[in-house]
Amino acid sequence: MSEITHTISPNAKTHLIAENKPISGKKGVLGTHNSDEFYNKLKSTGKDINNMIDPKNIVYDKDFPGLQTIEYKIPKGDGKEGFLDEYKIIKSPKTVYDPSKYSNEEMYQWGLEAMTNGYLEGYLICGEASNGIKFMGYFRNGEITNFHPVTSFD
Repeated sequence: MSEITHTISPNAKTHLIAENKPISGKKGVLGTHNSDEFYNKLKSTGKDINNMIDPKNIVYDKDFPGLQTIEYKIPKGDGKEGFLDEYKIIKSPKTVYDPSKYSNEEMYQWGLEAMTNGYLEGYLICGEASNGIKFMGYFRNGEITNFHPVTSFD
């Protein structure tokens, strides 16, 4: 990517840490890859977190303690502003980082590094920081709109 002229969206850091957007019925929790913020977002529904995340559906990265990929469900909306006691599986698992192991600033800087070193595949950027953490980003109209850590490029 270093040879391709690009800018970084001013929203990229917010997306990585904690989006200030409601939970989407289709995509689940948008952005919000800081694990504390991710769990807080799910808890904000007022529903039991154990109904949304089964510990068996959390994959811990063996090389980077504090990175994990989570398969999760969200409560269905009630058509107003509340949530039902029915749950929808989110198709795309969420990769989150533990801010007690990696600061928000470290993750952001490593993400920028990975985007610079990455390769473009359609609109996806796959890159790796010098410490080995992998990141995936999104490229549109000359701008890297956002990026987040991943445990693999599969």
